[in-house]
Amino acid sequence: MEANSELDDYQYDDDLSEDAILVTPFEVCPDSLGELSGGQDESIDPDSICEEGGETYSYMISNARVRAALKRPIRLCKCVGVPVCLMILEIELLETKRSRQMPRLMRFKSVEITAEFKDAEGKSKLGPEIAMFCPETYTGKPTFVAHQIKTALKLKLDPAGAIPVGLKLEFDRTHTQHFQQSFSVEITGRALRYGPRTPIVKWDIKEDESLKQGVPKQLRLVVAVKNPDERAFNIKLNFLAYLGFNAVEFRVRKKGSVLSTKVDPKSLRERALNDELGRQHGEKYQCRADDEELTGLMLEVETNMKDSTVGKTSAFG
Repeated sequence: MEANSELDDYQYDDDLSEDAILVTPFEVCPDSLGELSGGQDESIDPDSICEEGGETYSYMISNARVRAALKRPIRLCKCVGVPVCLMILEIELLETKRSRQMPRLMRFKSVEITAEFKDAEGKSKLGPEIAMFCPETYTGKPTFVAHQIKTALKLKLDPAGAIPVGLKLEFDRTHTQHFQQSFSVEITGRALRYGPRTPIVKWDIKEDESLKQGVPKQLRLVVAVKNPDERAFNIKLNFLAYLGFNAVEFRVRKKGSVLSTKVDPKSLRERALNDELGRQHGEKYQCRADDEELTGLMLEVETNMKDSTVGKTSAFG
């Protein structure tokens, strides 16, 4: 991963796995054009100048960043006697020096995050299975927007012979309807399969459309995978997003780099037990091997989205 001067002042937490940190810029999806919000049928060239920003859209998009990390310690527990890895994926939509100059102009309207799990040796039948994930659903604090609709009815009558010639009867009635509409940040997660055997979890995060402040900048996503033989496995993260520039939005993707890291439960357990600074240090920076029975509460307390629901799959039993 190349160093970037705009991120030099960013400090990582000590409890993040150093070999599982990705910081990557975004780029416009190939052959993708910008769209105007509100369903207007007009396309925007990403190499055209944004009047508010004074730069091309593609240049401003290249200044957007995402940081993803596998947080330590990984927790080793059990699900009906079967080994389980409980992991926290920490996602941060970073501000760079350039993006801080245009906080109201450029924002992440929505983000799609996909976590893919595969056996490290490519033996799909022996690979991990997703048991739980969090959040499955999350709804942020609602914003209420008041609306008012006026309907006018005007009727003219000219009954022949009923009134003097040249006069008309006119009725004018206006009906006003008041209602409120609720908006909020929303997150939905679901467990799927990519191809016949590869389990994935996909999260869709959407902004509060009334506030237009973008999605939350920091997310902690939690996954528990069953791994009967404690075999090593790989995690790969992918990102797609819609970046908004006032009324214009572009579909973007991470550029080049992929967060792909190996998790070896047996090795982590051994390193935690034999940490040269003691077992307490090993359990904080390697893994917490308490082998407790997996519960949904374990995932709830690790996410930063209060009142999230926990998703369970058939692998949970």
